[in-house]
Amino acid sequence: MKSSSEFLAPYGGCNACGRCCEWAGGWLEATRADLERWSETGDAGAEILRYAKLRDDGTADLWYDPHTGEALNHCPWLEWQSDGASPDRSRGASGRRSRCSIYADRPQVCQRFPKTFAQAVDFECEPVMVSLGVPTRS
Repeated sequence: MKSSSEFLAPYGGCNACGRCCEWAGGWLEATRADLERWSETGDAGAEILRYAKLRDDGTADLWYDPHTGEALNHCPWLEWQSDGASPDRSRGASGRRSRCSIYADRPQVCQRFPKTFAQAVDFECEPVMVSLGVPTRS
């Protein structure tokens, strides 16, 4: 299976617009490998695990409010920045800057998103939408 970098390469690569992360709450799945990796990364991994709802099969649903147990409507690790040009942040076509604060430890589902062209269009992935000539939303 292709990584998101491989899938998006023909479209100029990921521009960190954050579209996929805006909609990523309550329906993503963490694999056993994700859970094992997070359990071995100390406090950072423990913090990620607080937002996971563990399943009996050894996987977990992502992202859930650790206090209420309710599904979140976005990824809790997406950070927005309105100014400055930090080298680890990108500016999407909409002019916003986004950053995944757990990028190195993000779940496998995020590493492989989007998997299909249809999925990229459904989530309004900016590089794909721009290649189609569709105006991006601000």
